[in-house]
Amino acid sequence: MHKIKPIYLRREKEDVLKGQLPGKHFYHKRIELSPVQIQLYKEELSAFINSKNRSPLGTINRLLLLCSHPLLITGEDIYEKSLPLLLKEGPKLEAMIKILNQIKKAGEKVIIFTQFRKMQYIIKRVMTEHFRLEYCPIING
Repeated sequence: MHKIKPIYLRREKEDVLKGQLPGKHFYHKRIELSPVQIQLYKEELSAFINSKNRSPLGTINRLLLLCSHPLLITGEDIYEKSLPLLLKEGPKLEAMIKILNQIKKAGEKVIIFTQFRKMQYIIKRVMTEHFRLEYCPIING
């Protein structure tokens, strides 16, 4: 009798990279919405309240997108705005840059996670321009 080899293998970083990864650090920081975000937030809530067909989960998702950056719901091209305007309209990006400046000063490395694909490209643009990077990969999967 032959054994069937597994088709899928799951490896966890704790098993493969024992002792090679630093510990996780979580920083919780309250970031106020920008005036643009506040206006769009009010519009989203109003549209939900005044519509009988709007999904509550869809509205929550749009509000999450909005809180990451307004471009995620406005659909504007991320290259149509200047870097200072991107940061001004998305205070989380501005806070991220401050943290990344500290990480760079300490000579450390960083991996940034986001749940929204378009936000990856916004972060990539901000990082490549602010830090004058030639290579800033996005990894999915």
